[in-house]
Amino acid sequence: MKRLSVLVLLLTFAGVVAVTAQAPAVPQNKGRCPSGPYESTDMDLQWSSVDANALPLNARWQYQIANPGCHPDPFNFCSWPKDDSQPLSCSTQGPEINGRQLPVGRHGLPKCTLFSRMNTFCWACPETSGEGGSVPGVHFNWAPASYQGGSIRFGSYKSDFVHDKDVNLEYQPQEGAGSTQGDEPPGSLHLEFYSRESLVYFRSPWWERFNGMNREGRRQALPGSPSSVTGLLGLDCEHGCKTELHPVFILSARVSESKDGLSEHWAFFVRNWGDEGYCGSKLYFLEGTDRNESDGSSVYAVNIPWKSGMTSVQLAPRTTVMSNHPAVQFVSITCAAQGGVDLLFRLPAASSGYPRVDGDLELHWSKVSLPASRSAISTPDLPKDIEFKDVRRRTFWVSDPTNARGSHEISRKDDIHPVSLPSLSVLEQCAESVQK
Repeated sequence: MKRLSVLVLLLTFAGVVAVTAQAPAVPQNKGRCPSGPYESTDMDLQWSSVDANALPLNARWQYQIANPGCHPDPFNFCSWPKDDSQPLSCSTQGPEINGRQLPVGRHGLPKCTLFSRMNTFCWACPETSGEGGSVPGVHFNWAPASYQGGSIRFGSYKSDFVHDKDVNLEYQPQEGAGSTQGDEPPGSLHLEFYSRESLVYFRSPWWERFNGMNREGRRQALPGSPSSVTGLLGLDCEHGCKTELHPVFILSARVSESKDGLSEHWAFFVRNWGDEGYCGSKLYFLEGTDRNESDGSSVYAVNIPWKSGMTSVQLAPRTTVMSNHPAVQFVSITCAAQGGVDLLFRLPAASSGYPRVDGDLELHWSKVSLPASRSAISTPDLPKDIEFKDVRRRTFWVSDPTNARGSHEISRKDDIHPVSLPSLSVLEQCAESVQK
């Protein structure tokens, strides 16, 4: 009996060590940036313009606006609720909580006991402690948002059975917009999407090569490339309450250019659904613009920045666009209201077959104007002002309490086919700048 007691004690201690080892390093506020406790609006999301998806563009935290050059430290200076019924002390916008469903013990705490440590949540998604008290290992989600004018680099991706199979990228936004002190490197945003909803089933040439690369190859493929991204913006409090876009719905990145700078190769993908990783339990849907009430389809925009000094751009014949859904349409290319070029796709409702689009985009730039008969279609009108509650309504979720990460992948093996390119393939005189 004594030996059994010693064995139980050792196993319990080992379990505690396993949990503790996974806890993120506590970010510390240093220098001239004000520390907490934070005001009730410091972690409110603010923006001055929207993109072609009518979503906040290059949004910042109120703390960043009040303290230029500083990034907030919500891990230490906010008081964190355990469920949606309790307010977050540092935001009036009431972020939605996404965590895993666990057996509950006394005082409403998860049962991470000796005999439940085999539940991966207890070591992969632990509760930690900041200066403001305990911080649950869950996602706190604000709203979908877009970032343009930044750069992207590869982080990590492991497809073996031990890891969660998520693709991790790091985005460097203009002036660190939206970043917190939990982000690494400082001033960046973490991007994440599940490979078995996306990458594994992408069939355009560049994405297939990227999927087959090793870690070093992927780093060289995305070393800090110009990029635009749209995703669900929130704080990942499993990892120091860093800002992340997870899931990523729309992504574009320049993957190569010619020596003379007149040809560029961009890779992109578009979808309107995705989950939020092992420590979440929800599948998220994103509604686009110009919704068709009869079939539920809507339009989604992929942004490409305008190349400085150029007067026109042409979509080259070697452009490849693939999709898993026959109803997907590549509607048009158009000048973006906030700068650059937008590729517009009409996707069916997410629940109608889980559509996705991936592509290789080859662009030829020119300093010579092309025939006026092939000039750009007019820039679409965008809302001048949009409220947070209206942005939040653009995403909705369904519960996936088992988090099997498979029940919503039914259509992933459907026939994948090319998408026809739009008839208008030349644009002229689009704006070069992106509004901050």
